[in-house]
Amino acid sequence: IALLPVLLVKLPEVQVPFMGMVLLISMALQSRKYPWRSTEANYIELLLTGFLLVILLGAAPLLEINIDTSSEALGWLLCVPVVGLVVPGFLALGMPIWSHLKPKQRFGIFLCHHKAGAGSLC
Repeated sequence: IALLPVLLVKLPEVQVPFMGMVLLISMALQSRKYPWRSTEANYIELLLTGFLLVILLGAAPLLEINIDTSSEALGWLLCVPVVGLVVPGFLALGMPIWSHLKPKQRFGIFLCHHKAGAGSLC
């Protein structure tokens, strides 16, 4: 978290979304893994990280940024979630179509019986 503002010092408009992503990922991991010994400590950390995200979102409009460079950078940055929503949607629609068009095997093997009572795989 401390390196993010240092690495993106020339792009303050990208610092806020990336910091939000880092906090959201840490919240997701923390809510899944419960790293603290007591349940209350885990809930308090989730609450404090949520408050930190609210403060981050509230402070975002106060940034002094160059409109031309920030609109281009944020435009490319916002393409990721939009594509991240569209691609799984197309995959969810394409999977049933693919399974419908793909010929299915009715049987894995065919077992035929010889007149003498012996079985063989054909």
